[in-house]
Amino acid sequence: DSISKTDYEMLEYLNELREACIESYTGIVQGMTEDKSSPFDSKALLQPYLAHMISFIEHIALDADHSDSNTAVCCGLLGDLCRIYGKQLKSLVDNKPGITQLLGEGKQSKISKTKKLALWAARELRKIQ
Repeated sequence: DSISKTDYEMLEYLNELREACIESYTGIVQGMTEDKSSPFDSKALLQPYLAHMISFIEHIALDADHSDSNTAVCCGLLGDLCRIYGKQLKSLVDNKPGITQLLGEGKQSKISKTKKLALWAARELRKIQ
């Protein structure tokens, strides 16, 4: 992202865009994996996109200008992915400093929703370690 750190409107727009993307991923992941009537193996259909989703979360986490809302939605998606994919996700999240940073930041948040999502995601991540 090569935007000016002093262009606050653009930073806000970028954070809102990122949040919308992560929320879209979350909706797709939850919708596809919770529909038990589907004749398709939804987990397998989403598998090729896991690395990209984790990479995007990491990218957002490492940007010092991300918002608390970004932290919350990233923690929510991370928790969902851990819950759904379990150990299959381990190699994608291991040695990712942004993930650790994001969860720590979320746990310290003054916003209750963010803190709850970060604590939940950290618990889900511990289950696959």
